[in-house]
Amino acid sequence: MECVCPLALSDVWQALLHATIQCTREEKRQGTGALHDAGAFPGAAYHWSAGLRAWRSSLSKKATGAEAGAPINLMNPPPTTLFTGKFLALIKEGRWEYVDRIGATGAAVIVAVTNEKKILLVEQYRIPVHARTIELPAGIVGDEPGNSAEEMADAAKRELLEETGYSAERIEILTRGPASSGLTSEVVTLCLATGLKRVNAGGGVGHEEIIVHEVPLSAAHEWLAAKMKAGLLVEPKVYAGLYFLAE
Repeated sequence: MECVCPLALSDVWQALLHATIQCTREEKRQGTGALHDAGAFPGAAYHWSAGLRAWRSSLSKKATGAEAGAPINLMNPPPTTLFTGKFLALIKEGRWEYVDRIGATGAAVIVAVTNEKKILLVEQYRIPVHARTIELPAGIVGDEPGNSAEEMADAAKRELLEETGYSAERIEILTRGPASSGLTSEVVTLCLATGLKRVNAGGGVGHEEIIVHEVPLSAAHEWLAAKMKAGLLVEPKVYAGLYFLAE
């Protein structure tokens, strides 16, 4: 793993010199020359540590202008916004570029199973991959105007109803993790929806043109294989949902 370090080599030598001087002074005070022997000179380790702490403090002020003693995080330098769109922001942090979603607190991905033991899947055309995809119902949390504090369960119920036309009595959190940790800061939550009832046809909102599939769990893998053979892309989170259902 590459660590981008903005520190000059002279700063490192300065730290070592400072720590050595501290240790030498303590040697003279205690009347011992056993700098290399931690048992004979227990203060040595302390003064090396003190010297390095002083060095980190001075570097922190150089890098951030913070007060003395503020920590410097070499793994996470201050982020810079390269571009801000309507829904996404392109961020640069060190040498890494990634995407932040604007006006959202996360994403809900819903594993929804009907009383007839059918999993609900959605099909739609996705512009970034230029293909039709098979996915679990999903959506953004807290992106509705005036609803930034939306709860995960409420968002999952809302998105499920919008995309599939099914309401859910119960939402259970299955797991949580990054959607694509090398590309975006977004963290998704996989939810189990049960107690389903068909309310409307679904299909999404606005410009969305979503096709709803009710697939028997007993034939889900074969059904997905047929879709892939037909040229559609299957989102891997579908298989994560099936994994939890098989437990």
